[in-house]
Amino acid sequence: MSRLAVVMLLFATPAAAQVETVVDLEPDWKRKPNREDLLAVWPKDALRRGAGGTGVIHCSVSAQGALFACSVVSEQPAGSGFGAAAVALTPQFLMSPAIKGGKPVAFDGVTIPVKFMSFSPDPSRRGATAVSNVGWMAAPTYAEVAAVYPERARERMVGGQATMKCEFDAGGRLDDCSVLGETPRGLGFGSAARLLAPKFQGPVKFAGGGSAKGAIVQLAVTFPVEMLKGGEPLAGKPQWVAAPTAEVMRGAIPASAIAAGVETARVVMDCTIEPDGALGQCVVESETPEGHGFGAATLEISPAFRVSIWTSEGLPTIGAKVTAPIRYDILSLKP
Repeated sequence: MSRLAVVMLLFATPAAAQVETVVDLEPDWKRKPNREDLLAVWPKDALRRGAGGTGVIHCSVSAQGALFACSVVSEQPAGSGFGAAAVALTPQFLMSPAIKGGKPVAFDGVTIPVKFMSFSPDPSRRGATAVSNVGWMAAPTYAEVAAVYPERARERMVGGQATMKCEFDAGGRLDDCSVLGETPRGLGFGSAARLLAPKFQGPVKFAGGGSAKGAIVQLAVTFPVEMLKGGEPLAGKPQWVAAPTAEVMRGAIPASAIAAGVETARVVMDCTIEPDGALGQCVVESETPEGHGFGAATLEISPAFRVSIWTSEGLPTIGAKVTAPIRYDILSLKP
């Protein structure tokens, strides 16, 4: 008899967050962080010594001009933490979006060097832990963001963005939030973002076991003008945070497919993101090959998938629709 090897799955990209690589007009800068913004995320050990460094990051740019899906390209000195600090700083950046066919689109991507200049150390400056890519346990829904959309911006049919700096309290809630910037100014986007702060729930402890209390997070909140136009919720690009294990995926392979020697299969599901990040209300859009039950089997394991409920570009995902293509690679091995 043959045995089954590990099953592969292809993570999905939400249809609403398609990222373009070729555009008519590339993004340009509208807002960059200042010296004080850099100090808020400066690696603690380097801050105490007044040491500088550089973090180079690569990011995509949303259709609203916010950075997302950022990763560290390099850092100097190596192992100094300046790469992670640059990622933590990204909510402070804002660009004009890329244009394709006369419309703003998400774009991949931009490479950004962030220079942290050395300075004379101040013994009184202790620094705080700055975090990014927070695994939120609770976050505002699309409807809750729309409910606080500033009235002045609503009247003018204008979208905008605000960035807050907050501390985590002992329970993982946001505390002592201040508005670092808002675009455009004077329409109330900063005040609206602060109204949403109590709806976030972060971790009580970090993965390493340390308490999250006192840690600093810079948090973007985006108010897309599409919220005022109705239709399907405009989601950002969520990150996939959980998926079925290889054993679960292997167990989902229909017996008829094994008997027929099927080596690969693909199922495309349309789902709604639930409040805990789970995929709910899923329906099968297509399955290849047909006739073996891959669609029904994938629906059975769909509750094991989880996505982030708030994106780095400041958009909610709860209630949004996603298209999830799942691929099975079935390798038949001789004993």
